[in-house]
Amino acid sequence: MSEATKALEEEAEKKRKEELKAAREKRNKELKRGPGVAALVQGALKRAQEAPSMGKKDELVEKAQRQREEAEAAAKKELEKQEHEKELERQEAERQKREEQKKVEEENRRKLEELQAKERERVQREAAERRRQAEKADEEMKKKEAETRDQRVKASVEAAKKQQADRAAAKAAKEAESLYGDMPQPDADSAAASEAAMRAAGERGPQADLGLAPEDRSKIVFLDVDGVLRPARAGTFDISTDGEAAKPDTSDFFPAALKALRHIMERSSAKVVLCAEWRRSEVLLKALEDIFNKNRLRLWSDITSQEVKLEKGSDPLRSFADRRSKEISAWLRKHEAWTASHRVKGALPLAFWASNRVLGNCQCFAESNLPMEDEIIVALDWTPNTNHNGFYLAQMAGLYSTAGLKVTLRSADAGDGTTPARQVAQKTAHFAVAPSESAISFATTEPDKPRLVAVAALLQGSASAICTLKSSGIDRPAKLAGKRYASYNGRFEDPIVSRMVSNDGGDGAAVQFHGLTAHGYQEGDTMGAGSVVASYLEKGRSDSTWIFPAWEGVLAERAGQHLHCFALEDYNIPYGYSPVLLAHPEDLALGFGWECFLVLAVGADRSGKTEACTR
Repeated sequence: MSEATKALEEEAEKKRKEELKAAREKRNKELKRGPGVAALVQGALKRAQEAPSMGKKDELVEKAQRQREEAEAAAKKELEKQEHEKELERQEAERQKREEQKKVEEENRRKLEELQAKERERVQREAAERRRQAEKADEEMKKKEAETRDQRVKASVEAAKKQQADRAAAKAAKEAESLYGDMPQPDADSAAASEAAMRAAGERGPQADLGLAPEDRSKIVFLDVDGVLRPARAGTFDISTDGEAAKPDTSDFFPAALKALRHIMERSSAKVVLCAEWRRSEVLLKALEDIFNKNRLRLWSDITSQEVKLEKGSDPLRSFADRRSKEISAWLRKHEAWTASHRVKGALPLAFWASNRVLGNCQCFAESNLPMEDEIIVALDWTPNTNHNGFYLAQMAGLYSTAGLKVTLRSADAGDGTTPARQVAQKTAHFAVAPSESAISFATTEPDKPRLVAVAALLQGSASAICTLKSSGIDRPAKLAGKRYASYNGRFEDPIVSRMVSNDGGDGAAVQFHGLTAHGYQEGDTMGAGSVVASYLEKGRSDSTWIFPAWEGVLAERAGQHLHCFALEDYNIPYGYSPVLLAHPEDLALGFGWECFLVLAVGADRSGKTEACTR
């Protein structure tokens, strides 16, 4: 606002006040002049009444009337003037009030802006101070870690030297029993430094962003190299057991195994403990570290003990594997408090066996002091078929006996009508091949029943389907409405079939369910292997049933019977990992060698299902 404008407003304000003051003074003077208008009117009327009526009566009356009208007009004008003055006063008061309110608001806004500016400055100062303290603490931590690491490496070098000296007396025997006995021997100082370097490998600073979740220390993978990430044979490059590599050539590492290890890290975030012979050489360590970095793998967190001596035996490979298991057991005993706090279970963790089975050719064994039962009984869900390949291949290859396990595979027709899951619940079998619904059922029924545990899935994907004969004309699930379905009487089977029919646009409630009977198999099975297709569909006892096309579908094709198969996943029924291997929780707690059995049997044959029908 300019000075001239401000001066004009002040002059106008002064003039308004003067006019208001003059009007008030004028009104006060008029009120002091004498009787009011009403009094004048009354006087005039009185004089008019007292005046003689003769002659001038009409004139006096008219005069009085005029005087009354003039008095009334004067009174009205006076009232209007008073109202106008009051309105002026009200408007003036409102204007002053608005000006005062505006001044207060401007003052409050100014104070608020000052407070906000001060708060911003305070926050910035505190943030800067926190960053400074964090940087200082980080520097101090790095310095302390470096000092601690140097001390640990030094102590480890001394301990490794002592261990290497103790092993020197048995070098010849160890070389004879080694997987790589014809290669150079280690240097004690170099090996000691190597072990210390291996233990410090995980502390060499952060790796590049690997895209992996933080390490989950409640899960452990004991990782080997030879026979897992690369072939288990000597001569690929210069390496020896307890030895040192001069020319580490990592070109023979399996790409698929490295990808599988990456997959394990992505899915489990497990802590990796290196138990390979490579942990004894810094040269091999560096080569292995390069392989890990190249394939975006998280470096190992620790290594197993090197204090266990190799015991001579008739089977060198068995002796070598036995020492490996003892090294792992020693690591677990050493970290017993840690494993208990992180709920790491098992005398020989399944993670070790599973990693070897997934990554390469597992050399499975049983530690001599591991408590084991005389026999492991597996109750199969049906007549032996392609779903059981892994069990029979392991048995034919002698893997069970090599691992010190006695395994009996019990066919379904030898179970006296008792389902495999109930055999495990009653402890007449250790494992049961059963649908995943059985695991759910035992976990959600009567509290007095054991909660059976699904320890493995036998197949990598869905291998079952609902089938009909092509000759029936039922070429889609929707057409099963009003038709007969031969049911295994599973708790969830009938609802699943009804849902599939509904998802295809049919009336799922109209499916006619009826149970299978052993009598039907014996009378009508012309295909063998307990074929429901032959005993029920082919004989007209039912219109549809649930089968595994990889074996029962193959039997039907061989018998000249063509099928329509409807895969559940094609009709929005998710795969439920079926069949699974069930075990009793008390048996698992005993640790009777079931980890080794799983590695040998489950998934030994992953060839997948044979397409025996047209979808």
